[in-house]
Amino acid sequence: MKKVIIILLLMNFGICNSQKIVKRVGDIKISVAGYSFDEKQKKKKTFKIEHYYDSLGNKLESIQYGKHHFNKLRVIGYVEQNSYNLNKLQKVINYISHCKSCEFYKTYKELSYDIENRLVEINKFDQNDSLITTINYIYYENIKETHYESSVYLQEIYDSENRIIERNELFEKTNKIRWQNIFQYTDNCRIGNFQTFYGDGDENSKKEIYCYDTLNRIISKNIISNYKTKVEYLYSNDGFIKEVRQFDCFDDSNEYELVYLLKYKVRIKSKKPKIEIVNKINSSFLNE
Repeated sequence: MKKVIIILLLMNFGICNSQKIVKRVGDIKISVAGYSFDEKQKKKKTFKIEHYYDSLGNKLESIQYGKHHFNKLRVIGYVEQNSYNLNKLQKVINYISHCKSCEFYKTYKELSYDIENRLVEINKFDQNDSLITTINYIYYENIKETHYESSVYLQEIYDSENRIIERNELFEKTNKIRWQNIFQYTDNCRIGNFQTFYGDGDENSKKEIYCYDTLNRIISKNIISNYKTKVEYLYSNDGFIKEVRQFDCFDDSNEYELVYLLKYKVRIKSKKPKIEIVNKINSSFLNE
């Protein structure tokens, strides 16, 4: 009997240990569950995460369940905690554990802004406060560059309406384009044409079509490459995302199969947030 108790304690140690670093604070909690589907459309839960936001729509904490080598959705594998100053993200602390008995490893990021409140630098540190890497952001007229301390950097070009019209990855030394995504706009859609320029004889391209409703919320995404993907976005009466459905088609039949589903559950402690806050929270999931 004593041996059984010890084994149970060891099995639950990862959960108990993780509870020391989670806070579960915030006026708004959004739980997200992910489901995959096999060829027979049998559903399997593969993903679970909880997000906590304050009344201004700032994400305070994310708790992801399951680990890379121990994917049990009752065990915490990743935690992110954010702190703000004057509504600007200042610090991000991450705790991650990969295997069943692994302790959590901590890293953190510190963010800096210029006098126009634009993000200009992110420094990432390990748990011993040693600098791991630095990301720098440089701004020109209608252009934003992201430099990663690597051989390439990201360039984003915007039009007069602040819509992105070009996204390029370029080599730092030569400024030669490695890949490029050029965007065009219709009344309610954004069309992106992606092309690589690797120079290895194995170039690839794809088309991405994002469509929006009258409230400027994304409602669908179509990706056309060597196969086709269709993503649908559904919203609740309060304006929050409630479902994201992904369908794939691998031939010319135009017959799509449901392959992945995300379900969102929202709990609000205080009064219903304004639509601006709801849109801010939605954008933290979409990154569109």
